[in-house]
Amino acid sequence: MNQQKAIKLGRGFTDVQFGTTKDYVEKVYGEPDVIDTFENESPDLGESHVWHYDNASLSFTFDEIDEFRLSMISVNSDDYILRDVIRVGMNKQQVLDALDEINLSVYGEEDHSNLDNPNHTLIAVDEKSLYLWFDNDELTEIQWFPYYDEDEEIIWPV
Repeated sequence: MNQQKAIKLGRGFTDVQFGTTKDYVEKVYGEPDVIDTFENESPDLGESHVWHYDNASLSFTFDEIDEFRLSMISVNSDDYILRDVIRVGMNKQQVLDALDEINLSVYGEEDHSNLDNPNHTLIAVDEKSLYLWFDNDELTEIQWFPYYDEDEEIIWPV
């Protein structure tokens, strides 16, 4: 494991924060290994561009509706840690206990199982713009977003 990088809820990382541009992310992380472009289900949301950095086990999402500013980060490696306790690879009960410990115990759980992923679940901590994805009760991905105000407007840290 490399040196762990702290996940900053509502902000991003120390070196890249939500709301930054693609140019800035490229300056910090270099050219992405893969770029996925897709249309969102709702046409008024426009396109999303997802930049994947395979060696760093992370992805950055830029949405057209947000003028292609950084709007989501996903990690799938234990090189990233949330509040010094939660990281990829933990089992579901350890994560739930840790959420209680760090006062994030208000969450929803959704089953996203399908033929390819028969035991695929999501723990969503909406108040903190945090998604925790599990396969076979093991945390496999952490996704987080900027915070939203009471009018559901994004609170950009930058």
